[in-house]
Amino acid sequence: MTKIRFQGREFTLDLSRSYPNGMRAVVLEGEGPWDRVKASVAVDAPLGPGEVAIKDYFENEGVLAALIAAGVVCAPHRTVPSGMVDVPVCYLA
Repeated sequence: MTKIRFQGREFTLDLSRSYPNGMRAVVLEGEGPWDRVKASVAVDAPLGPGEVAIKDYFENEGVLAALIAAGVVCAPHRTVPSGMVDVPVCYLA
């Protein structure tokens, strides 16, 4: 089980989920039943094999750095538009 430190708390990585469009979801599970961070976001742009779009804004600010530090994803290699923001796209490590 991969542990990730984010916002002063420890989470367990869950890569077993996907979005309805088939994109892989990156979820951080905390201690309580409501202690969950959706680190990825479903985007309209197509993603390639092994790519994930990381939500590193609003309440998730800093999650990208935490995922890189934990060796879960590589540094972003591109961005895709999603609403009013550009979302970093990374390969799963």
